[in-house]
Amino acid sequence: MSQPLTVAVIVPPMTQLNAPYAALPALCAWVRRLGHDALGLDLSLRTALALFSPDGLRRIFDAVAAQGEPDDATALLLDQRRRYEQVIVPVIAFLQGREPGLAGRIVRQSFLPAGPRAAEADAEQEAALFRGKLDEQDRYQEAAEQGRVLVDLELSD
Repeated sequence: MSQPLTVAVIVPPMTQLNAPYAALPALCAWVRRLGHDALGLDLSLRTALALFSPDGLRRIFDAVAAQGEPDDATALLLDQRRRYEQVIVPVIAFLQGREPGLAGRIVRQSFLPAGPRAAEADAEQEAALFRGKLDEQDRYQEAAEQGRVLVDLELSD
């Protein structure tokens, strides 16, 4: 048999983040069964963790602030910069399953910064709560589905 190789198996950036990418460990196992070394790199997860980190947020906010006069939504985002920077570490820990007790704080609208669309969604959610249709876990799940868990940000030209 020839000399064993070291093979890098890479998940590219911005691949689905809400579930593990099953091909990475499967391909690494297959390469190892062939007698080679395998190095699995999830660049999608690494990119997301770099963006959603204190340094990543700092760089994003600095770049947005440097764009000049912001529109109303961007001004709101910039006004809440400190809050985003304060919650990013615990929120990522929650999403990684290391802080499950944070769920109760996340569903309370005062914990996470809220974007301009949050008021409308909150009114709908409060109406459902009044009717007794949502418990705390349902509130978190609904907030996550509406994309309000980490940021409420629209990207536009």
